[in-house]
Amino acid sequence: MNDIFTSHLNGLPDWDMFQSALPPYSGFHAAARCISGGPVYITDTPGQHDLDLISQISALSPRGDTIALRPSLVGLPLEPFMGFNKNLLLKLGNFSGSRGGDSLLAVFNVSEKQNSEMLCADDFPGLVLGERYAIRSHTTGTVHRIHVQGSGSLILVTLPQYGWEVYTAVRVQEIKRRDASEPFLLGILGLVSAISGVSAVLSRSTTMGADHVTVKVSLKALGTLGLYISNLVLIDLSTLFITMSGNVIPFHTVRKSPRSKEVLEVDLEAAWKELGLSVGSSSEVDVEIYF
Repeated sequence: MNDIFTSHLNGLPDWDMFQSALPPYSGFHAAARCISGGPVYITDTPGQHDLDLISQISALSPRGDTIALRPSLVGLPLEPFMGFNKNLLLKLGNFSGSRGGDSLLAVFNVSEKQNSEMLCADDFPGLVLGERYAIRSHTTGTVHRIHVQGSGSLILVTLPQYGWEVYTAVRVQEIKRRDASEPFLLGILGLVSAISGVSAVLSRSTTMGADHVTVKVSLKALGTLGLYISNLVLIDLSTLFITMSGNVIPFHTVRKSPRSKEVLEVDLEAAWKELGLSVGSSSEVDVEIYF
């Protein structure tokens, strides 16, 4: 709530440290730090760490540094005057990139029992009217596709006591190849291995060739890159050609997500290590996918 005031002072919010191995609140606090827009750091007892959770709040840079993936703005409550005893979910919004970029919505159950609520288009900061988006749930990996045409119920979220969820909304575009195949929708989800992984994306572009489509993504960190592809179930992965920094990545680092039939996952960190790559003049990771 202090961010409502300090967001006007050009200050960087500091939501303080937390312990990664302190259930049931550790994931709750980790998600809050990732949506905050400020630094993310822990104060664990030596030898007592939740390494899986730590891997979700950080990422490995190409230079080998562990970095936090901070959204572009300051995380703010969507309903700042909601009463603590109203038995509603607490929703915090943030954004990554400029207008038309990627929206982040964190939802927390601060009540003392299971709670449910419908999420609406207006809950996601920065969505553009008339555009289509893919919305991914971090904890479940499920994806919903929406067409923003004004307010309206989108997603039913049910959280247990101390439960949390972070949703990432990315714009999707229709890809029409020049052959006779059906068009499909494509969206860049960022690093799905991290809670705020979409903030690792520096740029993206799509080029239509004579007989193929090229998708280029530039990232500032390694992890599992996720792409929303509406017709992924029809695609044979052996027909894809994927390079990283100009090197063809190993086939076994690419898979269809076991949690969503429309998400392609590319393990960039494993491919980077297996290929023995190192940073050059730029510390960015450039990935190209050819359909």
